[in-house]
Amino acid sequence: MNGIQHIGAFYSRGPHFRRLLRHLRARFPGARISAVVPPSYPGGHIAGLADEVLVTARSDRAARAFFSVLRQVRAANFDLFVTMFDSPRLRVLSQLSAARYRCCFTPDGRFFTLGLPLPGTVPGPGKGVGGSSLIRIAARSLYASLRGRLRYRYLHYIVHHRPVDKGSNRT
Repeated sequence: MNGIQHIGAFYSRGPHFRRLLRHLRARFPGARISAVVPPSYPGGHIAGLADEVLVTARSDRAARAFFSVLRQVRAANFDLFVTMFDSPRLRVLSQLSAARYRCCFTPDGRFFTLGLPLPGTVPGPGKGVGGSSLIRIAARSLYASLRGRLRYRYLHYIVHHRPVDKGSNRT
């Protein structure tokens, strides 16, 4: 069974959560799957897809909620922890989850590792061990933020400072 006995699937407001659970059930048929969901998630939607439903604690503060979820995830001792998006916050949660294997299942159906390759798979080129250290996560996030700000400044310049040719009337 590839050494993966217990899988945690983390729900984070995506339309593809049921598809994620079906994918995990097909790929790891003998593993116990736990759905980690917020208190407001309707449990009937995942009946039969997950063996266990872990409801996260509700909190008004984002930092307190993050650490509360992290405590629950670490206490569950998952062999594989799967998130639904590849965001810096979810990468940090995944990195700190204490799961040996970490993956992401995107809305378009891609399933990829965020650290060690899964047992029985060969990492692709440039996808070696340690590809998601906290420093790389922070650097990737900073790069994306800087690129977004530069793009915004460029568009602002185009809209507000570039001269418009008022002579041509194309209709």
